[in-house]
Amino acid sequence: MNGVVGADVAELRDLATALDQAGERPAAIHGDLTRRTDASRYWLEPDAARFRERWRSSDALRLRGVAAALSEQADRLRRNADEQERASAADGEGSSAASGGHRSDVQAPRGTADLYGVIRSDALGNDGLLIERVSGDDGVARYIVYIGGTGSAGAGEDWANRMSNEDNVWKVLTHMADPYIVDRMLDEIPEGSDVMIVGYSQGGIDAQNLAAMNAFGSRPFNVTDVITYGSPTVAGVHPETFGTNVLHLRAESDIVPPLGLLQPLDAQLKSLAQTSTTNLINATTGLFGQVGEFSQASGVQGDWKAIHMDAQSYVNVGRAFDDSTDSRYAQIRESIARYQGDVVGTDSVR
Repeated sequence: MNGVVGADVAELRDLATALDQAGERPAAIHGDLTRRTDASRYWLEPDAARFRERWRSSDALRLRGVAAALSEQADRLRRNADEQERASAADGEGSSAASGGHRSDVQAPRGTADLYGVIRSDALGNDGLLIERVSGDDGVARYIVYIGGTGSAGAGEDWANRMSNEDNVWKVLTHMADPYIVDRMLDEIPEGSDVMIVGYSQGGIDAQNLAAMNAFGSRPFNVTDVITYGSPTVAGVHPETFGTNVLHLRAESDIVPPLGLLQPLDAQLKSLAQTSTTNLINATTGLFGQVGEFSQASGVQGDWKAIHMDAQSYVNVGRAFDDSTDSRYAQIRESIARYQGDVVGTDSVR
């Protein structure tokens, strides 16, 4: 009796393309109806205001959710196709476990400058994400999750893209962990493993939300460290209360990091309070994680946008932090150092 092993890779990719095309339809409907709603200048009675408000705050978001769900399923199918190809290659050719063209026989980054370099390299997948499994000197496997900034998973102007310009505001205000990243992490990271999340710009917002999330009454990931580059501090989100060390690296004159404080005053005060670099003790939760904010001139010429976007800005800031001997960051440094070692597996979507 003949059996079928695995899946047809071509069929999986064809189905993923069909899902992407299906997702374009609600996006087009959203754009058309939004333009029509905004263009209706002569409908000014109270019903008009209520209709427009409901459209923007509810109905339009549902359409956006449909498009995002279809896109997420398409990405899932492509991951399955990639995994099938890797499994087939391993059976036939004894290939390594690396995927997405990122080698698995290299050393993990040894400092914050190198970690940022991975984010701005072609190691990230088309979804703006890379997960690395690192084997340290102590033999323990730990995971580094790299998250890119706005536009790293498609055009920043495309509202249906989960890393769009609009999603910055959505993620800051709702504190919602990106469900796509959560699914990827659940697929790749065994329960209880130590995780460090490294994010640039919008990716740093995602990192904070992921580190502070609760799922089904418990935290699904043991996030020990979060490092952000040019990212807002999300007011009201406190990963350090779960024992997570949080380090915000910021280039002077980059106006993106303060944007997280464009929230109610009580949330601003809470966010400002968490930027100290002292260790806090709580009788219930035990030792809090350390929170540090490190600012440095970028060495890049230009306006705030040039400073924020130029990859060299945060390489320079990272190097300044790595060379610093400031004792206030000792706990963070020691924890980050545990993620040095051999990269023994990677996962990225191409």
